[in-house]
Amino acid sequence: MAESDMDSNCSPHPNRERQRDSLDTYYISSESHNLQDSGDEAWPTIIWLIMKISGLFFHSRVITEKACMSCEKEYYQGNGRVTRNNGLAQRWRFGRRKDVQFDINSCYEDNMYNYVPKRNCVTCQASWWNRWGVPVRYREDAIGLKYWNHRGSWLLSLFILLTVTTLLINEAAYIVGHFFALNDRRLNFLSYVAFFTPLTVFPLMNICSKIRSICSFRSTWMWASTLNPRFIVQRLQYLDLPHNGAPSKHFLVICLIWPLFAATYRTYIKIVLKGERSTEQKISCLSVAIAEILWGCFIYLVYTMRLSFQIQFDLLLKFLKRFQGRTELCQVLLRRALVDFKCFRQCVAVMMAVVIPACGLGAATSITWHYMVISSRGGVTPPVDNGTHGDHPVCETEACYFTQRNISLMIWSDVAMFFSLAVLAVGGLDPRYIWDNFHINVIFMQDDEYESFWTEIRGLLRYVKDEVPLISVTTMFTMVGLYLTMEFNNQAIDF
Repeated sequence: MAESDMDSNCSPHPNRERQRDSLDTYYISSESHNLQDSGDEAWPTIIWLIMKISGLFFHSRVITEKACMSCEKEYYQGNGRVTRNNGLAQRWRFGRRKDVQFDINSCYEDNMYNYVPKRNCVTCQASWWNRWGVPVRYREDAIGLKYWNHRGSWLLSLFILLTVTTLLINEAAYIVGHFFALNDRRLNFLSYVAFFTPLTVFPLMNICSKIRSICSFRSTWMWASTLNPRFIVQRLQYLDLPHNGAPSKHFLVICLIWPLFAATYRTYIKIVLKGERSTEQKISCLSVAIAEILWGCFIYLVYTMRLSFQIQFDLLLKFLKRFQGRTELCQVLLRRALVDFKCFRQCVAVMMAVVIPACGLGAATSITWHYMVISSRGGVTPPVDNGTHGDHPVCETEACYFTQRNISLMIWSDVAMFFSLAVLAVGGLDPRYIWDNFHINVIFMQDDEYESFWTEIRGLLRYVKDEVPLISVTTMFTMVGLYLTMEFNNQAIDF
């Protein structure tokens, strides 16, 4: 399916060819083997740094015992926390509170410190698969995570998120106070809204993920598990980080440099070209810089998780081929993967439902404003409703026109950054194509000798419904934004 996405980043390794065929031979001689130890193969520091500055670390321990969904259910039943199954790949209920639903992604929220894994459970061992389908147990100290996730990590993460949120709220208050409900500032207001809306996505989603981890209600916000550090680390185990390093280093550089350049360019325009050196403007530039850097880090994490799902579904195809006829075994493994992918897809849907309309609105307002700047060059302002000319600043000098042109370039750079990085990270507007490719491959793999087995597998795959409609709303918002901006005839051209 998508092995080519990662093969370009694979460096030579003496065990590579042996590992490449490991999934085809690992379970042939017996039902299970002991987990292999990863040794002292540290993962790239840049990955932990990105998670650190993004405020993702929250749990005292990120790596805990892993269990398949069947063993996890038995574990909670043994603790008296689960009384019955409430449907395939849906939710379980607490025994003590019938009105509170307990979703099947609880493994990322609960510590499960006293869980004793079964040595003969193949699907439990599959939770430790690496890039080549070999179950390898890794430790926090071995992969370098222990030094980044310490006791004060939860406090530092909250401090980062609350600080960024406070700065963004302060910036929003400034925008509302200076541009909201003013007839000649509607264009400016919508342009600022289009710029700042994507910057609020990651901090707010991260805070929701932390709230979900703290509070007891877990029947909603399944997408919030995607920003759980345990979920992210489990996705990273498929990328062969000890040998290949961070995947797609060129994209990593773009995700870090472009937001930094955009923030620097904005600071240059405000402080140098426009001469706005007040404390309020400096805080505004700082807020944008921090938020854009966090945006770049978030986009790169989405990209790595997307690659991991492509690799995992490739391994699942090999597993299904190897164990065709073992219906329950394959279904248990598929359920875990499908639930995780659903969480990831919902998270992407929330992000894209904000980014795409914002980019459409930003492009529309920028086009309208650019025409107004050109028409006002030389001292001619656009006429207002009563036919007279407004008293807004116009481009009477080349210096003024140079400043306004730089502002236009800055806006287009921001729109291009938000749209292109998001689309590249997701691989489009929706990662559903990963699931569609997997489904198609399952159809072509079916063997008439195991017709009942493949019928059960296809039935499970058909059960997974398309429940991510948010992206379909974006076209409406984009068209509304385009229509509104074309109706402005008496707007101020100074930003």
